[in-house]
Amino acid sequence: MKETTIERVNERENSFDIHYKPEGAKRQKTRGFDFVISALPANHLKHILADSHFKTSKHKEIVDTLSSINYIDMATLNLSYLQHIDISGKCHGHVLTPSGYLQESQGVLGVLAMHKSFRQNGLYQNKKTFDFDIDVRHPFRSRINFFRHVAINGWSSRVDPPFEDAPESDKLRRDKMANFAVMLGGAHFPEACHLPDDELVRRSEEFLEKTYGITQGADYISLKKNFECIPQYNTGHIQKMHDIVQTMNTELPRFRLTGNYIDGSGIPHIVNYAKREVERVAQLSRQKA
Repeated sequence: MKETTIERVNERENSFDIHYKPEGAKRQKTRGFDFVISALPANHLKHILADSHFKTSKHKEIVDTLSSINYIDMATLNLSYLQHIDISGKCHGHVLTPSGYLQESQGVLGVLAMHKSFRQNGLYQNKKTFDFDIDVRHPFRSRINFFRHVAINGWSSRVDPPFEDAPESDKLRRDKMANFAVMLGGAHFPEACHLPDDELVRRSEEFLEKTYGITQGADYISLKKNFECIPQYNTGHIQKMHDIVQTMNTELPRFRLTGNYIDGSGIPHIVNYAKREVERVAQLSRQKA
């Protein structure tokens, strides 16, 4: 699927024109829609709306509100172990408080322990980043892969198994492997994504040793640096989002907002809110018919 850059959205009478440019295209294209539901991160949507044309006098206020939302950087490491690791009786995941991870875990935000293999999805990015894959035991994994991301105003998604080039014998064991996802960074440790890759690996393995007693090194490691990927719910954020949604409902009822910056950043919150917005659009569509 080709990636597309959304340039701007212009309001017409009871509809919108979306101006976009597909990857590799020489010219911009335009397509009209009766309704628009945006699931873009606020820090990318603000650029689109700033260049867009709307009839409402609240246009600048909407852009300013989106611009006021801060996002943090986070590095995510997937560590896979061929040897069975018994973590029964221990927690299968946790998130640390700021005081805890600053003083004890060297920037680790949290960890998820998973019994089955998993794939790491690229998160929202507005910079060109790279994926770093290493394996200290298998020579064929001792390499660095650079992937350039060009996406819809900085949004990108990529699936990259931690051991895609592993021997077939290891791949057959993937469902029985022990897997951990370690997250580093956040508002209190913004330098995480700028640390050397081997330092992030060292901190992650050291943290797993302290919390789960894992002394051996990981057999397969996938590291991804995600810039400006998680919105911050600072004091007053919920009320601010309530106000902008009300403004959009009044001034631009055919343009709906959804995403992890509005009503919770967890997947259940995002899915439920998006579903409600789709239902509202369907209801509006029936009323206009």
